[in-house]
Amino acid sequence: MSPLPQAYQLRISLVDSEPEIWRQVLVEPQCPLEDLHRVIQLAMGWEDKHEYAFDVGLAEKRSRLANTQPLAEVIKSDTPLYYTYDFESGWLHRITLESIEAKAANDLEASHQLPTCTDGAGACPPEDTGGVWGYDDFHARLEDTSAPDYITLIEKHSDFDPDEFDVNAAAARLNA
Repeated sequence: MSPLPQAYQLRISLVDSEPEIWRQVLVEPQCPLEDLHRVIQLAMGWEDKHEYAFDVGLAEKRSRLANTQPLAEVIKSDTPLYYTYDFESGWLHRITLESIEAKAANDLEASHQLPTCTDGAGACPPEDTGGVWGYDDFHARLEDTSAPDYITLIEKHSDFDPDEFDVNAAAARLNA
């Protein structure tokens, strides 16, 4: 009997975001990290304007991963991966393996086309807002009518809602 197809259910959280900005995605275990980069970009809502890297561990215990490595070889249920997007701003994402879904092929195809986004919360911060701390400052300036760049920010981001997240739109971006 051949093994059933699997899907990894991942939680991708923007480290230090408050309230937490996160996405839950389903991906194939053999997905190379370079493809997971694309999944994260589309699920989060980033614009793929900057360099990125995947690591296991942080600081001096950090080990950089090759983008060609399959996810199944590098992620463990008890050890998160870290994805840094935009080295200057330092958008750090924690990727945890929540579960491994084993389904009959027809069930997997009927329920989800992989990859897909199944849940999440919080709007993706606008590009180039300077990491989590710059994003906090961005919010403050967006609400401060006396801020020197208030008019420019309102013109560019007047419709930005930090609490808005549309799981169907994220899933559609992944399957476009």
